[in-house]
Amino acid sequence: MVAFTISLENNSCSLTVTAIAIMGSFAFVWMMIFLISFSNLHFPTFSHSPNNLTLFGDAFFSNASIVLTQELNSCSSSSLASFNGVGGALYADPIRFVDSETNDTASFSSVFSFSITPSPFCSPGDGISFLIAPDQDSFSSFKGHIGLPRPFVVKDPFFAVEYDTSFDPLLGDVNGNHIGVDLNSVVSVSSVDLTPKGVNLKSGKTIKTWIEYRNPIKMIRIWVGYSAVRPTNPVLVARLDLSQILKEYMYVGFSSSNGQGSSLHVLDKWRFKIYHGSFTIPLDIVEEGDCFICSPDDEHSATATATATHKSEQEKFVLGVLCLVTLVISVIAIVLVVIFKKIKDRKIVVITNTISTGNTTFGVNPRNQTRLSGTTTFAANPRIQTRSSGTTNFAAERIQANRVPARLSLAEIKSATMCFAPNRIVGEGASATVYKGCLPHGPQVAVKRFQRVSGIGSWRNPFTTEFATMVGCLKHKNLIQLQGWCCEGSELVLVYEYMPNGSLDKILHNKTRSAIVLTWTQRQKIAIGVASALTYLHQDCERQIIHRDVKSCNIMLDENFNAKLGDFGYL
Repeated sequence: MVAFTISLENNSCSLTVTAIAIMGSFAFVWMMIFLISFSNLHFPTFSHSPNNLTLFGDAFFSNASIVLTQELNSCSSSSLASFNGVGGALYADPIRFVDSETNDTASFSSVFSFSITPSPFCSPGDGISFLIAPDQDSFSSFKGHIGLPRPFVVKDPFFAVEYDTSFDPLLGDVNGNHIGVDLNSVVSVSSVDLTPKGVNLKSGKTIKTWIEYRNPIKMIRIWVGYSAVRPTNPVLVARLDLSQILKEYMYVGFSSSNGQGSSLHVLDKWRFKIYHGSFTIPLDIVEEGDCFICSPDDEHSATATATATHKSEQEKFVLGVLCLVTLVISVIAIVLVVIFKKIKDRKIVVITNTISTGNTTFGVNPRNQTRLSGTTTFAANPRIQTRSSGTTNFAAERIQANRVPARLSLAEIKSATMCFAPNRIVGEGASATVYKGCLPHGPQVAVKRFQRVSGIGSWRNPFTTEFATMVGCLKHKNLIQLQGWCCEGSELVLVYEYMPNGSLDKILHNKTRSAIVLTWTQRQKIAIGVASALTYLHQDCERQIIHRDVKSCNIMLDENFNAKLGDFGYL
Protein backbone atom coordinates (compact mmCIF):
# COMPACT_ATOMS: atom_id res chain seq x y z
CA MET A 1 0.00 0.00 0.00
CA VAL A 2 1.26 3.45 -0.88
CA ALA A 3 0.36 6.66 0.93
CA PHE A 4 1.00 10.14 -0.44
CA THR A 5 1.30 13.02 2.04
CA ILE A 6 1.71 16.62 0.95
CA SER A 7 2.70 19.09 3.69
CA LEU A 8 2.52 22.88 3.49
CA GLU A 9 5.05 23.79 6.18
CA ASN A 10 4.35 27.49 6.43
CA ASN A 11 0.84 27.14 7.67
CA SER A 12 1.41 23.89 9.54
CA CYS A 13 -1.20 22.35 7.33
CA SER A 14 -0.80 18.74 6.24
CA LEU A 15 -2.87 17.56 3.33
CA THR A 16 -3.07 13.79 3.26
CA VAL A 17 -4.45 11.95 0.29
CA THR A 18 -4.07 8.45 1.72
CA ALA A 19 -7.56 7.44 0.57
CA ILE A 20 -6.64 8.19 -3.04
CA ALA A 21 -3.45 6.17 -2.72
CA ILE A 22 -5.31 3.23 -1.15
CA MET A 23 -7.77 3.23 -4.03
CA GLY A 24 -4.89 3.39 -6.46
CA SER A 25 -3.12 0.53 -4.67
CA PHE A 26 -6.18 -1.73 -4.73
CA ALA A 27 -6.74 -0.93 -8.39
CA PHE A 28 -3.09 -1.68 -9.15
CA VAL A 29 -3.18 -4.99 -7.25
CA TRP A 30 -6.42 -5.99 -8.99
CA MET A 31 -4.93 -5.21 -12.36
CA MET A 32 -1.74 -7.19 -11.66
CA ILE A 33 -3.83 -10.17 -10.52
CA PHE A 34 -5.80 -9.86 -13.75
CA LEU A 35 -2.60 -9.87 -15.79
CA ILE A 36 -0.83 -12.78 -14.13
CA SER A 37 -3.83 -14.95 -13.36
CA PHE A 38 -5.88 -15.24 -16.52
CA SER A 39 -4.23 -16.28 -19.75
CA ASN A 40 -6.81 -16.64 -22.48
CA LEU A 41 -6.83 -17.88 -26.05
CA HIS A 42 -9.69 -17.82 -28.52
CA PHE A 43 -10.28 -20.98 -30.51
CA PRO A 44 -12.46 -20.72 -33.64
CA THR A 45 -15.14 -23.21 -34.63
CA PHE A 46 -14.00 -26.52 -36.00
CA SER A 47 -15.79 -25.88 -39.29
CA HIS A 48 -12.99 -23.68 -40.59
CA SER A 49 -10.18 -26.17 -40.04
CA PRO A 50 -8.30 -23.89 -37.64
CA ASN A 51 -4.55 -23.80 -38.07
CA ASN A 52 -3.98 -23.79 -34.31
CA LEU A 53 -5.18 -27.37 -34.00
CA THR A 54 -3.07 -30.34 -35.02
CA LEU A 55 -4.86 -33.58 -35.95
CA PHE A 56 -3.34 -37.03 -35.71
CA GLY A 57 -4.20 -40.48 -37.03
CA ASP A 58 -7.71 -40.90 -38.39
CA ALA A 59 -8.95 -37.52 -37.10
CA PHE A 60 -10.48 -35.01 -39.52
CA PHE A 61 -12.79 -31.97 -39.56
CA SER A 62 -16.42 -32.51 -40.48
CA ASN A 63 -19.55 -30.36 -40.07
CA ALA A 64 -18.10 -27.99 -37.45
CA SER A 65 -16.83 -30.94 -35.44
CA ILE A 66 -13.74 -33.09 -35.15
CA VAL A 67 -14.20 -36.75 -35.99
CA LEU A 68 -11.50 -38.57 -34.04
CA THR A 69 -12.21 -42.12 -35.28
CA GLN A 70 -14.49 -43.46 -38.00
CA GLU A 71 -17.30 -45.96 -37.69
CA LEU A 72 -16.74 -49.14 -39.68
CA ASN A 73 -19.36 -50.86 -41.77
CA SER A 74 -18.05 -54.28 -40.79
CA CYS A 75 -15.65 -55.77 -38.32
CA SER A 76 -13.78 -57.91 -40.79
CA SER A 77 -10.01 -58.03 -40.49
CA SER A 78 -9.69 -56.17 -43.81
CA SER A 79 -11.91 -53.34 -42.60
CA LEU A 80 -10.00 -53.02 -39.35
CA ALA A 81 -6.71 -52.97 -41.24
CA SER A 82 -7.83 -50.12 -43.53
CA PHE A 83 -7.88 -47.61 -40.65
CA ASN A 84 -5.40 -46.85 -37.87
CA GLY A 85 -8.22 -46.89 -35.35
CA VAL A 86 -6.50 -44.09 -33.43
CA GLY A 87 -7.15 -40.37 -33.71
CA GLY A 88 -6.24 -37.26 -31.79
CA ALA A 89 -6.30 -33.48 -31.75
CA LEU A 90 -3.91 -31.17 -29.89
CA TYR A 91 -3.73 -27.44 -29.57
CA ALA A 92 -0.76 -26.45 -31.73
CA ASP A 93 1.07 -24.32 -29.15
CA PRO A 94 2.23 -25.49 -25.75
CA ILE A 95 0.48 -23.95 -22.75
CA ARG A 96 2.27 -22.80 -19.63
CA PHE A 97 1.21 -24.82 -16.59
CA VAL A 98 4.05 -24.04 -14.16
CA ASP A 99 5.47 -20.66 -13.17
CA SER A 100 9.23 -21.09 -13.46
CA GLU A 101 9.93 -18.32 -10.93
CA THR A 102 7.59 -19.46 -8.16
CA ASN A 103 7.30 -23.12 -9.23
CA ASP A 104 3.54 -22.85 -8.73
CA THR A 105 1.32 -25.17 -10.75
CA ALA A 106 -1.67 -23.66 -12.49
CA SER A 107 -5.30 -24.53 -11.99
CA PHE A 108 -7.43 -25.20 -15.06
CA SER A 109 -10.88 -26.03 -16.36
CA SER A 110 -11.92 -27.84 -19.51
CA VAL A 111 -15.47 -28.02 -20.86
CA PHE A 112 -16.33 -29.94 -24.02
CA SER A 113 -19.15 -31.86 -25.63
CA PHE A 114 -18.82 -35.10 -27.53
CA SER A 115 -20.76 -38.08 -28.81
CA ILE A 116 -19.87 -41.75 -29.15
CA THR A 117 -21.90 -43.81 -31.64
CA PRO A 118 -20.98 -47.53 -31.78
CA SER A 119 -21.19 -49.44 -35.05
CA PRO A 120 -24.14 -51.86 -35.21
CA PHE A 121 -21.83 -54.42 -36.75
CA CYS A 122 -19.06 -54.39 -34.14
CA SER A 123 -18.39 -54.08 -30.46
CA PRO A 124 -17.93 -50.51 -29.18
CA GLY A 125 -14.63 -48.73 -29.51
CA ASP A 126 -12.40 -47.73 -26.58
CA GLY A 127 -13.72 -44.20 -25.95
CA ILE A 128 -12.40 -40.60 -25.72
CA SER A 129 -9.86 -39.05 -23.38
CA PHE A 130 -8.95 -35.47 -22.49
CA LEU A 131 -5.16 -35.34 -22.50
CA ILE A 132 -2.36 -33.12 -21.18
CA ALA A 133 0.93 -34.36 -22.61
CA PRO A 134 4.55 -33.11 -22.70
CA ASP A 135 4.87 -33.25 -26.49
CA GLN A 136 2.92 -33.85 -29.68
CA ASP A 137 4.27 -37.36 -30.10
CA SER A 138 2.54 -38.68 -27.01
CA PHE A 139 -0.19 -40.54 -28.91
CA SER A 140 0.04 -44.26 -29.06
CA SER A 141 0.04 -45.94 -32.46
CA PHE A 142 -1.32 -49.01 -30.73
CA LYS A 143 -5.00 -49.59 -31.54
CA GLY A 144 -6.16 -49.48 -27.97
CA HIS A 145 -6.07 -47.75 -24.63
CA ILE A 146 -8.01 -44.74 -25.99
CA GLY A 147 -4.93 -43.57 -27.88
CA LEU A 148 -2.94 -43.08 -24.67
CA PRO A 149 0.61 -44.39 -24.27
CA ARG A 150 0.83 -48.14 -23.75
CA PRO A 151 1.38 -49.49 -20.24
CA PHE A 152 4.98 -49.80 -19.07
CA VAL A 153 6.38 -47.85 -22.04
CA VAL A 154 5.67 -44.35 -20.71
CA LYS A 155 8.71 -42.11 -21.00
CA ASP A 156 7.17 -38.77 -20.09
CA PRO A 157 4.42 -38.02 -17.60
CA PHE A 158 0.91 -37.30 -18.79
CA PHE A 159 -2.52 -36.58 -17.35
CA ALA A 160 -5.79 -37.82 -18.85
CA VAL A 161 -9.48 -38.12 -18.10
CA GLU A 162 -10.87 -41.13 -19.95
CA TYR A 163 -14.46 -41.67 -21.04
CA ASP A 164 -14.14 -45.44 -21.43
CA THR A 165 -16.62 -47.51 -23.42
CA SER A 166 -14.64 -50.78 -23.51
CA PHE A 167 -14.43 -53.11 -20.54
CA ASP A 168 -10.93 -54.46 -19.91
CA PRO A 169 -10.53 -56.14 -16.51
CA LEU A 170 -6.75 -56.32 -16.99
CA LEU A 171 -6.67 -52.51 -16.81
CA GLY A 172 -8.90 -52.36 -13.75
CA ASP A 173 -11.97 -51.09 -15.61
CA VAL A 174 -15.16 -51.10 -13.54
CA ASN A 175 -17.30 -51.70 -16.67
CA GLY A 176 -17.75 -50.46 -20.24
CA ASN A 177 -19.43 -47.18 -19.22
CA HIS A 178 -17.18 -45.27 -16.84
CA ILE A 179 -14.86 -42.30 -16.51
CA GLY A 180 -11.41 -42.44 -14.96
CA VAL A 181 -8.46 -40.25 -14.07
CA ASP A 182 -5.12 -41.45 -15.44
CA LEU A 183 -1.63 -40.43 -14.31
CA ASN A 184 1.23 -41.77 -16.46
CA SER A 185 -0.78 -44.95 -17.07
CA VAL A 186 -3.99 -46.18 -18.64
CA VAL A 187 -4.76 -47.80 -15.29
CA SER A 188 -6.94 -45.19 -13.62
CA VAL A 189 -6.10 -43.84 -10.15
CA SER A 190 -9.79 -42.99 -9.68
CA SER A 191 -12.86 -44.04 -11.65
CA VAL A 192 -16.64 -44.09 -11.40
CA ASP A 193 -19.44 -46.03 -13.08
CA LEU A 194 -21.76 -43.67 -14.98
CA THR A 195 -24.68 -46.09 -15.24
CA PRO A 196 -26.12 -45.18 -11.81
CA LYS A 197 -25.71 -41.52 -12.79
CA GLY A 198 -28.10 -41.97 -15.71
CA VAL A 199 -25.45 -41.40 -18.38
CA ASN A 200 -24.73 -43.83 -21.23
CA LEU A 201 -21.53 -42.91 -23.06
CA LYS A 202 -22.47 -45.16 -26.03
CA SER A 203 -25.94 -43.69 -26.57
CA GLY A 204 -24.90 -41.56 -29.55
CA LYS A 205 -26.32 -38.49 -27.81
CA THR A 206 -24.31 -35.33 -27.26
CA ILE A 207 -22.77 -35.44 -23.81
CA LYS A 208 -21.27 -32.43 -22.09
CA THR A 209 -18.57 -32.73 -19.46
CA TRP A 210 -16.81 -30.32 -17.13
CA ILE A 211 -13.31 -30.97 -15.76
CA GLU A 212 -11.96 -28.74 -13.03
CA TYR A 213 -8.59 -28.93 -11.29
CA ARG A 214 -7.80 -26.63 -8.38
CA ASN A 215 -4.15 -26.66 -7.50
CA PRO A 216 -4.41 -24.77 -4.17
CA ILE A 217 -6.58 -27.55 -2.71
CA LYS A 218 -5.13 -30.36 -4.90
CA MET A 219 -8.51 -31.56 -6.08
CA ILE A 220 -10.12 -32.61 -9.35
CA ARG A 221 -13.87 -32.61 -9.98
CA ILE A 222 -15.72 -33.92 -13.03
CA TRP A 223 -19.33 -33.41 -14.10
CA VAL A 224 -21.12 -35.29 -16.89
CA GLY A 225 -24.60 -34.75 -18.32
CA TYR A 226 -26.79 -34.35 -21.38
CA SER A 227 -27.78 -30.77 -20.57
CA ALA A 228 -25.85 -27.63 -21.46
CA VAL A 229 -26.19 -26.62 -17.80
CA ARG A 230 -23.69 -28.18 -15.47
CA PRO A 231 -25.23 -30.58 -12.93
CA THR A 232 -25.19 -29.60 -9.30
CA ASN A 233 -23.10 -32.51 -8.11
CA PRO A 234 -19.94 -33.85 -9.76
CA VAL A 235 -19.79 -37.52 -10.65
CA LEU A 236 -16.14 -37.80 -9.61
CA VAL A 237 -14.19 -35.96 -6.91
CA ALA A 238 -10.64 -36.95 -6.07
CA ARG A 239 -7.63 -35.57 -4.24
CA LEU A 240 -4.91 -35.14 -6.81
CA ASP A 241 -1.55 -33.36 -6.91
CA LEU A 242 -0.48 -32.61 -10.46
CA SER A 243 2.60 -30.62 -9.49
CA GLN A 244 4.77 -33.68 -10.11
CA ILE A 245 3.07 -34.44 -13.43
CA LEU A 246 2.73 -31.08 -15.14
CA LYS A 247 5.82 -29.50 -16.64
CA GLU A 248 6.28 -25.82 -17.38
CA TYR A 249 4.88 -26.15 -20.91
CA MET A 250 2.61 -28.97 -22.08
CA TYR A 251 0.13 -29.69 -24.86
CA VAL A 252 -3.61 -29.99 -24.41
CA GLY A 253 -6.04 -32.00 -26.51
CA PHE A 254 -7.90 -35.26 -27.04
CA SER A 255 -7.22 -38.83 -28.05
CA SER A 256 -9.44 -41.72 -29.06
CA SER A 257 -9.16 -45.28 -30.31
CA ASN A 258 -11.38 -48.12 -31.47
CA GLY A 259 -9.24 -51.07 -30.48
CA GLN A 260 -10.94 -54.26 -31.67
CA GLY A 261 -14.32 -52.52 -31.99
CA SER A 262 -15.75 -49.59 -33.90
CA SER A 263 -17.36 -46.32 -32.80
CA LEU A 264 -17.74 -42.86 -34.25
CA HIS A 265 -16.01 -40.55 -31.75
CA VAL A 266 -16.96 -36.91 -32.41
CA LEU A 267 -15.79 -33.81 -30.56
CA ASP A 268 -18.26 -30.93 -30.93
CA LYS A 269 -17.24 -28.03 -28.71
CA TRP A 270 -14.33 -27.29 -26.43
CA ARG A 271 -13.46 -24.62 -23.94
CA PHE A 272 -10.26 -24.55 -21.88
CA LYS A 273 -9.02 -22.00 -19.38
CA ILE A 274 -5.94 -21.86 -17.20
CA TYR A 275 -5.38 -19.84 -14.02
CA HIS A 276 -2.05 -18.80 -12.56
CA GLY A 277 -1.87 -17.54 -9.01
CA SER A 278 -2.17 -18.69 -5.43
CA PHE A 279 -5.81 -17.76 -4.92
CA THR A 280 -8.78 -20.06 -5.43
CA ILE A 281 -10.26 -19.71 -8.89
CA PRO A 282 -13.99 -19.06 -9.30
CA LEU A 283 -14.53 -21.98 -11.65
CA ASP A 284 -18.06 -22.59 -10.44
CA ILE A 285 -19.30 -19.54 -12.34
CA VAL A 286 -17.25 -19.89 -15.52
CA GLU A 287 -19.51 -20.28 -18.52
CA GLU A 288 -19.28 -20.11 -22.29
CA GLY A 289 -18.10 -16.53 -22.47
CA ASP A 290 -14.89 -17.26 -20.53
CA CYS A 291 -12.66 -19.45 -22.62
CA PHE A 292 -9.04 -20.31 -23.09
CA ILE A 293 -9.57 -22.48 -26.11
CA CYS A 294 -13.17 -22.53 -27.19
CA SER A 295 -15.66 -23.51 -29.82
CA PRO A 296 -18.47 -20.99 -29.22
CA ASP A 297 -22.12 -21.83 -29.54
CA ASP A 298 -22.88 -18.61 -31.38
CA GLU A 299 -22.80 -19.23 -35.13
CA HIS A 300 -21.90 -15.60 -35.76
CA SER A 301 -18.62 -16.05 -33.90
CA ALA A 302 -17.57 -18.85 -36.20
CA THR A 303 -15.50 -16.53 -38.36
CA ALA A 304 -13.38 -15.20 -35.48
CA THR A 305 -9.66 -15.22 -36.14
CA ALA A 306 -7.47 -17.57 -34.13
CA THR A 307 -5.04 -15.91 -31.79
CA ALA A 308 -1.87 -17.61 -30.63
CA THR A 309 -0.97 -17.87 -26.96
CA HIS A 310 1.86 -15.37 -26.98
CA LYS A 311 -0.16 -12.83 -28.97
CA SER A 312 -3.06 -13.00 -26.53
CA GLU A 313 -0.73 -12.59 -23.58
CA GLN A 314 0.87 -9.57 -25.26
CA GLU A 315 -2.54 -7.98 -25.75
CA LYS A 316 -3.38 -8.55 -22.11
CA PHE A 317 -0.06 -7.03 -21.06
CA VAL A 318 -0.59 -3.96 -23.24
CA LEU A 319 -4.11 -3.56 -21.86
CA GLY A 320 -2.79 -3.82 -18.32
CA VAL A 321 -0.07 -1.25 -18.94
CA LEU A 322 -2.61 1.16 -20.39
CA CYS A 323 -4.84 0.66 -17.35
CA LEU A 324 -1.90 1.29 -15.03
CA VAL A 325 -0.87 4.46 -16.87
CA THR A 326 -4.45 5.74 -16.79
CA LEU A 327 -4.69 4.99 -13.08
CA VAL A 328 -1.42 6.78 -12.25
CA ILE A 329 -2.39 9.85 -14.30
CA SER A 330 -5.80 9.96 -12.60
CA VAL A 331 -4.29 9.76 -9.11
CA ILE A 332 -1.75 12.49 -9.89
CA ALA A 333 -4.45 14.72 -11.35
CA ILE A 334 -6.68 14.30 -8.29
CA VAL A 335 -3.79 15.03 -5.93
CA LEU A 336 -2.83 18.18 -7.83
CA VAL A 337 -6.43 19.42 -7.88
CA VAL A 338 -6.77 18.91 -4.12
CA ILE A 339 -3.45 20.67 -3.43
CA PHE A 340 -4.31 23.59 -5.70
CA LYS A 341 -7.71 24.00 -4.06
CA LYS A 342 -6.18 23.91 -0.60
CA ILE A 343 -3.60 26.56 -1.46
CA LYS A 344 -6.16 28.68 -3.27
CA ASP A 345 -8.38 28.68 -0.19
CA ARG A 346 -5.50 29.99 1.85
CA LYS A 347 -4.60 32.57 -0.79
CA ILE A 348 -2.14 34.43 1.40
CA VAL A 349 0.40 34.29 4.16
CA VAL A 350 -0.27 32.03 7.08
CA ILE A 351 1.48 33.04 10.27
CA THR A 352 2.29 30.37 12.81
CA ASN A 353 2.98 31.70 16.26
CA THR A 354 5.18 29.44 18.36
CA ILE A 355 6.33 31.95 20.94
CA SER A 356 6.07 29.33 23.66
CA THR A 357 8.98 27.45 22.09
CA GLY A 358 11.13 30.55 21.74
CA ASN A 359 10.78 30.76 17.96
CA THR A 360 8.27 32.59 15.77
CA THR A 361 7.91 31.92 12.08
CA PHE A 362 6.03 34.36 9.87
CA GLY A 363 5.86 32.17 6.80
CA VAL A 364 4.71 33.23 3.42
CA ASN A 365 6.25 30.83 1.00
CA PRO A 366 8.29 27.69 1.81
CA ARG A 367 10.94 28.84 -0.65
CA ASN A 368 11.19 32.33 0.87
CA GLN A 369 10.95 31.51 4.55
CA THR A 370 14.13 31.63 6.65
CA ARG A 371 14.04 30.19 10.15
CA LEU A 372 16.51 31.42 12.77
CA SER A 373 16.97 30.35 16.35
CA GLY A 374 15.03 32.84 18.44
CA THR A 375 14.53 35.23 15.52
CA THR A 376 12.26 35.67 12.55
CA THR A 377 13.15 37.02 9.11
CA PHE A 378 10.93 39.30 7.05
CA ALA A 379 11.37 40.75 3.59
CA ALA A 380 11.41 44.52 3.43
CA ASN A 381 9.17 46.87 1.49
CA PRO A 382 11.06 48.90 -1.11
CA ARG A 383 9.44 51.98 0.42
CA ILE A 384 10.81 51.08 3.84
CA GLN A 385 14.58 50.72 3.75
CA THR A 386 16.65 49.29 6.57
CA ARG A 387 20.02 50.93 7.12
CA SER A 388 23.01 49.33 8.78
CA SER A 389 26.61 50.66 8.92
CA GLY A 390 25.74 53.51 6.58
CA THR A 391 24.43 51.29 3.78
CA THR A 392 20.91 50.76 2.48
CA ASN A 393 19.75 47.16 2.93
CA PHE A 394 16.66 45.59 1.40
CA ALA A 395 17.35 42.36 3.26
CA ALA A 396 15.26 40.88 6.00
CA GLU A 397 14.21 42.70 9.14
CA ARG A 398 15.07 40.56 12.17
CA ILE A 399 13.09 40.86 15.35
CA GLN A 400 13.08 39.07 18.63
CA ALA A 401 10.32 36.50 18.97
CA ASN A 402 9.32 37.67 22.43
CA ARG A 403 8.41 41.11 21.03
CA VAL A 404 5.59 39.83 18.83
CA PRO A 405 2.18 41.14 19.97
CA ALA A 406 -0.64 38.81 20.91
CA ARG A 407 -2.40 36.82 18.25
CA LEU A 408 -6.17 37.29 18.29
CA SER A 409 -8.81 34.95 17.00
CA LEU A 410 -11.09 35.94 14.16
CA ALA A 411 -14.04 35.56 16.52
CA GLU A 412 -12.55 38.20 18.82
CA ILE A 413 -11.97 40.54 15.87
CA LYS A 414 -15.53 40.12 14.60
CA SER A 415 -16.90 40.68 18.08
CA ALA A 416 -14.88 43.89 18.43
CA THR A 417 -16.06 45.28 15.07
CA MET A 418 -19.60 43.87 15.14
CA CYS A 419 -18.70 41.58 12.23
CA PHE A 420 -16.97 44.40 10.34
CA ALA A 421 -20.10 46.56 10.36
CA PRO A 422 -20.04 49.38 7.76
CA ASN A 423 -20.90 51.97 10.42
CA ARG A 424 -17.67 51.04 12.18
CA ILE A 425 -15.46 52.12 9.28
CA VAL A 426 -13.19 55.05 10.18
CA GLY A 427 -10.84 54.91 7.22
CA GLU A 428 -10.27 53.26 3.85
CA GLY A 429 -7.23 52.84 1.65
CA ALA A 430 -6.04 50.99 -1.42
CA SER A 431 -5.26 47.77 0.40
CA ALA A 432 -7.11 47.92 3.71
CA THR A 433 -10.14 49.21 5.59
CA VAL A 434 -9.89 50.50 9.17
CA TYR A 435 -12.68 49.77 11.65
CA LYS A 436 -13.25 51.16 15.11
CA GLY A 437 -13.49 48.35 17.60
CA CYS A 438 -13.50 47.47 21.24
CA LEU A 439 -11.93 44.33 22.60
CA PRO A 440 -13.56 42.61 25.59
CA HIS A 441 -12.23 44.07 28.84
CA GLY A 442 -9.88 46.31 26.90
CA PRO A 443 -9.50 49.75 25.33
CA GLN A 444 -10.82 50.87 21.98
CA VAL A 445 -8.71 49.75 19.02
CA ALA A 446 -8.35 50.42 15.32
CA VAL A 447 -8.79 47.20 13.34
CA LYS A 448 -7.06 47.27 9.97
CA ARG A 449 -8.58 44.62 7.71
CA PHE A 450 -6.49 43.90 4.63
CA GLN A 451 -7.96 42.96 1.30
CA ARG A 452 -7.33 39.51 -0.07
CA VAL A 453 -4.15 39.35 -2.09
CA SER A 454 -4.21 37.48 -5.40
CA GLY A 455 -0.49 36.75 -5.34
CA ILE A 456 0.00 33.82 -3.00
CA GLY A 457 3.14 33.78 -0.95
CA SER A 458 4.50 37.18 -1.98
CA TRP A 459 6.79 38.88 0.54
CA ARG A 460 5.78 42.26 -0.86
CA ASN A 461 2.13 42.22 0.10
CA PRO A 462 1.10 45.11 2.44
CA PHE A 463 0.16 42.91 5.38
CA THR A 464 3.53 41.14 5.56
CA THR A 465 5.53 44.34 5.15
CA GLU A 466 3.58 46.35 7.69
CA PHE A 467 3.49 43.56 10.23
CA ALA A 468 7.23 42.94 10.01
CA THR A 469 8.08 46.62 10.23
CA MET A 470 5.73 47.44 13.10
CA VAL A 471 7.01 44.55 15.18
CA GLY A 472 10.60 45.51 14.36
CA CYS A 473 10.07 49.14 15.38
CA LEU A 474 9.48 48.20 18.99
CA LYS A 475 7.91 50.98 21.07
CA HIS A 476 8.11 54.76 20.91
CA LYS A 477 5.64 57.32 22.21
CA ASN A 478 5.30 58.89 18.76
CA LEU A 479 4.88 55.65 16.84
CA ILE A 480 1.46 54.07 16.56
CA GLN A 481 1.54 50.82 18.54
CA LEU A 482 0.53 47.41 17.25
CA GLN A 483 -1.75 45.72 19.79
CA GLY A 484 -2.37 42.41 18.06
CA TRP A 485 -2.83 40.53 14.81
CA CYS A 486 -4.99 37.86 13.24
CA CYS A 487 -4.39 35.49 10.36
CA GLU A 488 -7.24 33.02 10.08
CA GLY A 489 -8.62 31.52 6.91
CA SER A 490 -8.48 34.27 4.31
CA GLU A 491 -8.65 37.11 6.86
CA LEU A 492 -5.55 39.25 7.55
CA VAL A 493 -5.93 41.82 10.32
CA LEU A 494 -3.66 44.15 12.30
CA VAL A 495 -4.97 45.74 15.50
CA TYR A 496 -3.60 49.16 16.52
CA GLU A 497 -4.24 51.51 19.40
CA TYR A 498 -7.19 53.75 18.60
CA MET A 499 -6.56 57.41 17.71
CA PRO A 500 -9.72 59.39 18.63
CA ASN A 501 -8.76 62.46 16.57
CA GLY A 502 -7.99 60.51 13.41
CA SER A 503 -5.36 61.53 10.90
CA LEU A 504 -3.80 64.99 10.60
CA ASP A 505 -4.94 65.51 7.00
CA LYS A 506 -8.62 65.32 7.95
CA ILE A 507 -8.18 68.10 10.51
CA LEU A 508 -6.09 70.32 8.24
CA HIS A 509 -8.38 70.01 5.23
CA ASN A 510 -11.80 69.93 6.92
CA LYS A 511 -13.75 73.00 5.75
CA THR A 512 -16.88 72.46 7.83
CA ARG A 513 -17.84 74.77 10.66
CA SER A 514 -17.44 71.99 13.18
CA ALA A 515 -13.90 71.39 12.07
CA ILE A 516 -11.19 71.40 14.71
CA VAL A 517 -8.74 74.26 14.35
CA LEU A 518 -5.30 73.44 15.65
CA THR A 519 -3.50 76.08 17.65
CA TRP A 520 0.08 76.96 16.85
CA THR A 521 1.14 75.25 20.06
CA GLN A 522 -0.61 72.05 18.99
CA ARG A 523 0.92 72.27 15.51
CA GLN A 524 4.39 72.71 17.02
CA LYS A 525 3.76 69.76 19.32
CA ILE A 526 2.71 67.60 16.36
CA ALA A 527 5.78 68.59 14.33
CA ILE A 528 8.13 67.85 17.22
CA GLY A 529 6.43 64.49 17.80
CA VAL A 530 6.85 63.44 14.15
CA ALA A 531 10.47 64.59 14.22
CA SER A 532 11.05 62.55 17.39
CA ALA A 533 9.57 59.46 15.73
CA LEU A 534 11.74 59.89 12.64
CA THR A 535 14.83 60.42 14.78
CA TYR A 536 14.07 57.16 16.55
CA LEU A 537 13.58 55.29 13.28
CA HIS A 538 16.65 56.75 11.61
CA GLN A 539 19.09 56.68 14.52
CA ASP A 540 17.89 55.06 17.74
CA CYS A 541 16.03 51.98 16.50
CA GLU A 542 17.88 48.67 16.84
CA ARG A 543 17.82 48.36 13.07
CA GLN A 544 17.37 51.75 11.47
CA ILE A 545 14.35 52.27 9.20
CA ILE A 546 13.75 54.99 6.61
CA HIS A 547 10.01 55.56 6.32
CA ARG A 548 10.07 57.39 2.95
CA ASP A 549 6.30 58.01 3.04
CA VAL A 550 5.79 60.68 5.69
CA LYS A 551 2.64 62.68 4.96
CA SER A 552 -0.29 64.10 6.87
CA CYS A 553 -2.57 61.11 6.29
CA ASN A 554 0.03 58.87 7.95
CA ILE A 555 0.20 61.02 11.08
CA MET A 556 -2.43 60.02 13.63
CA LEU A 557 -3.56 62.13 16.62
CA ASP A 558 -4.58 60.79 20.00
CA GLU A 559 -7.08 62.42 22.34
CA ASN A 560 -4.46 65.00 23.43
CA PHE A 561 -3.36 65.69 19.84
CA ASN A 562 -0.07 63.89 20.33
CA ALA A 563 1.35 62.78 16.97
CA LYS A 564 1.69 59.08 16.21
CA LEU A 565 3.49 58.12 13.00
CA GLY A 566 2.10 55.04 11.29
CA ASP A 567 1.33 53.29 8.01
CA PHE A 568 4.48 51.40 7.22
CA GLY A 569 2.92 49.52 4.33
CA TYR A 570 0.76 50.37 1.36
CA LEU A 571 -2.29 52.20 2.70
